[in-house]
Amino acid sequence: KEHEFEYFFNPQALWAQRKKWALAEVSIAWKKALIPAALVLALAAGGTYAWKEYSKKKAAAAEALRIQEEEVARGQRMAPKEPPKPWPAMPYGVDFAYACTKALRETGVSAGNWQLSSIDCESGSLTVRWVKADERAWISHLLAVRPDARFLADGMSASITVPAPAASSNDFAERLPSQEGVRLRYYDLASRYGMSVRIDPPKEAVQPQALPGQAVPPAAMVTLPSWAAMPVSVTTNIDPVQAAAVLAYPGLRFQKLSFTYKAGVMQFQFSGVQYVR
Repeated sequence: KEHEFEYFFNPQALWAQRKKWALAEVSIAWKKALIPAALVLALAAGGTYAWKEYSKKKAAAAEALRIQEEEVARGQRMAPKEPPKPWPAMPYGVDFAYACTKALRETGVSAGNWQLSSIDCESGSLTVRWVKADERAWISHLLAVRPDARFLADGMSASITVPAPAASSNDFAERLPSQEGVRLRYYDLASRYGMSVRIDPPKEAVQPQALPGQAVPPAAMVTLPSWAAMPVSVTTNIDPVQAAAVLAYPGLRFQKLSFTYKAGVMQFQFSGVQYVR
């Protein structure tokens, strides 16, 4: 509700609330204010000095960048470029495993009296291979079941390849883990889920070497990446999609999934890369 000022402050209202207010002389405690004032002045002076130093460094960096850009424009210096990040162009592990298993379910592995040889999923496609078990395994037998099979020249083996597409992660903001401690994580998962895990140390990045007859390229031409790739291989009896979900980790990408029979049990072998800082 809106009221005039006098509605709140009038003799009757003030008299009713006389125990809640009192008049008092206002004074400033100068001595108490000196210490905070001195602190404020000190902080202001320090901040001004820090800002000036920061401005000088920023101006120097900008001038160095300007000179470098002019040299690049004149062709005196090659612009340094870090290699493109490979993991955003690759699918997440779960998506990769799902695409492979989906393609295998739709394709199947039966091929008459021909013997299954291998099943590999990589580069967005699934390839199933068979071999001729004995003389009773005819080419016409396989073609009756797999009319799209492709045979080798000797007619002793055949294969089919079907698409197994998985969308790229496109995760350019993915924060890679530090190299330290990554191995222990995978070894712990191997113990908990009965997996066989191998993770190798990353290879050292090297500057490109000059070809015969060419000058050694200057260091400014190439910027070494701020990340490294650690090869990873996993063997498990767990469903590939579930195994990929267990192994999921920032920077982990699978490149190949192989299906193999061992003692009548299907095993799954992942091959990929763990990208780290």
